[in-house]
Formats: sequence, structure tokens, C-alpha cells
Amino acid sequence: MIRFWNYLFYAHWRLLNGLGSKLIQQPIQSILSVFFPKIKKKKKEIKRGYSTAVEDPKQGLNLGFSFQLLFVTTTIVYGIICLYITVLLDYKIRKDFVFFLIGTLGLAYLSNYLLLWREDRYLKYFKIFENESFSRIHYLNVILFHLSIWTFGILSVYWWCW
Repeated sequence: MIRFWNYLFYAHWRLLNGLGSKLIQQPIQSILSVFFPKIKKKKKEIKRGYSTAVEDPKQGLNLGFSFQLLFVTTTIVYGIICLYITVLLDYKIRKDFVFFLIGTLGLAYLSNYLLLWREDRYLKYFKIFENESFSRIHYLNVILFHLSIWTFGILSVYWWCW
């Protein structure tokens, strides 16, 4: 489970790095180079600054975005589990919805902390996954994983309410 969750985290991080470079950094740099021609000479410095701020595996922005995406997915999974348990027990959570929400958020944060952040576990797995081959199919697997969980979560809430 730890390896799988760190693999998802690594795949998110790589996907966000690729998309950010192609969709944000390169277009903005080419637009700015039209208005400021001296920027063309500093292309490597701009790329280095971008990768330090956004793509750094220790403190980059994409690291936080990857963690948030896994946190949302984990929250949905725990919400689905708790929802089905309450349905099986025939318990109405309308009065205790705040406790239900706090419990699922707490469980999601705790599990992500234990699987990823504790003792910088994700950095050890990043080194392992960098040596393995990585193709576009891996990105598709990650996207389908999250879409299926989110869809099942939305459908579960829909079935529960009706």
C-alpha cells in the first residue's frame, strides 16, 4: 500500500511538472520574450528558477498540489466508507454531519501523513521511481484512478440522498 500510494504521488508530481512546463512556463516565456528581447539571453536562468520554485521535489509548488489531490481522493474514499457504514447501521448523519466531515478529513490527513510525509518517505520512493521506466500510460492510469473514485463518490452521495 505504501509503495502504491507513493507511486500515485510520484505520478501526480511528474504529470504536474510536465503540464506546468508545457502549458505555463513555455508560453509565458515566449510571450515575455516578444516584449522583452533581453529575456531570450537568460532562458536557462529562467528555466532553472522555474524548476527550483515549482518542480523541486523537496519544496516545490507541484509537491503541494500533488498532496492536495491525493488528500481530496483519500477524503472521498473515507467519506464513501463512512457513508456506507452509516447506511448499513441505519444511522442518520444529518445532525452529526460536522463530526462526520471532521472524522473523514482527519482520517485522510493521517493516512496521507503516515504513507507519504513521515520521515520524508516520499523522497526515498522518488529515487526508486526515477530509475524505472515511465510512460504516458502511467499518467492515464493515475487520471482514471482519480476519476473513478470521484465518480463513485458522487454517485454514492446521489444514491444515498435519493
